[in-house]
Amino acid sequence: MKKLIAVFGINGAGKTSLVKNLLMSDFEQSEGDFLFDCFDFFEKKSEFGSYTISKGGKYVAVGTYSTKCGGADSIKTVEDYFGIINFLSEKYPDKTLCVEGVLARAFDSLVEIYEGLQKKGFEEHLVKLEVSLEQAVERVKNRNGHQPDVKCMKDKVSGTGKLFQKLQDCGKFNCHVIDTDGKTAEEVFSEFQKIITF
Repeated sequence: MKKLIAVFGINGAGKTSLVKNLLMSDFEQSEGDFLFDCFDFFEKKSEFGSYTISKGGKYVAVGTYSTKCGGADSIKTVEDYFGIINFLSEKYPDKTLCVEGVLARAFDSLVEIYEGLQKKGFEEHLVKLEVSLEQAVERVKNRNGHQPDVKCMKDKVSGTGKLFQKLQDCGKFNCHVIDTDGKTAEEVFSEFQKIITF
């Protein structure tokens, strides 16, 4: 069955690492030898923004993943955000569609687009990565080399939490929560794989 994986969480929760590990998990083997370098991606552009296809062709993700911060950060407007999800679902209907980063103010639009994908036969999994503010700040500081805007991150904790709760409460989608505090990216991905089978 076709799948949509939508990853929620504040900066430093591990969204980019999770999707990147999913993309890297898709490679082909022949008699134990790698045919492709699983760290390589096909990055493409559409009228709505950039997207990434895993080397084995199983997954397609919104945004680019050759940088430290991937995902929907490269998508500039709400219209383009929803446009690229629809575009990818139509252009690559046989692939698992991944998107990280969501727009907290766009609850009604998110429900509408998720319901539209359900009608197209997509099984949807909404995954929230839970992390303490302290650990998130430390991760972002280590990644970017400077202290992040903690007030902005606090606001995102509230906004993302409320949005995910509303999506969970509407009862229309498969919702999962993974605690990433004190865990490596590999440990988080292992938990993710236990939740969602491909």
